[in-house]
Amino acid sequence: MEVIRYFLYKKRLFIYSLASLILALVFVSFTGEIKELRLFFIFFTELFFIRFMDDSADYEKDAKTGKMQLSKKALRILIILTAPLFLVLNLLYFGIGGLCSVGIIFLIIIKEALPFIPALIAPVSGIYYIYFVVSVEKSGIKEGVFLAALICFSIWFSLGKRRKDDF
Repeated sequence: MEVIRYFLYKKRLFIYSLASLILALVFVSFTGEIKELRLFFIFFTELFFIRFMDDSADYEKDAKTGKMQLSKKALRILIILTAPLFLVLNLLYFGIGGLCSVGIIFLIIIKEALPFIPALIAPVSGIYYIYFVVSVEKSGIKEGVFLAALICFSIWFSLGKRRKDDF
């Protein structure tokens, strides 16, 4: 029951599903192929892995402020399940090239270590997916605008989160 409340808290499940669908539709627009909707599952898993790692890193602070959270044990279990699931999905969709997703997992795990790392996760992920879905030779202005938007969003989000954490 605790896990279900966690996923429903602040409409996380709906928001992450919608964000994953939008991202998958962006890639459908890049390739013109409906099969790219399968990326929904990768995006969904990556977003929740980021959420689990963030909640784990902020556990004590969130406990002090009374935010709804899972137990440390439940968070650890979700992290342990989500990281390999993310890797397996990438391997299924991109073949051996999916091993590059280990780099994304690594960035997510160490994101609390250096202040600039959180701003790198979305652009690095974007470059990774564009490389394997669209291919470098076929990418153009749409993909460049998408990456620029990811970079701007990442910087804006990281600065906003850091500013919020400073208060």
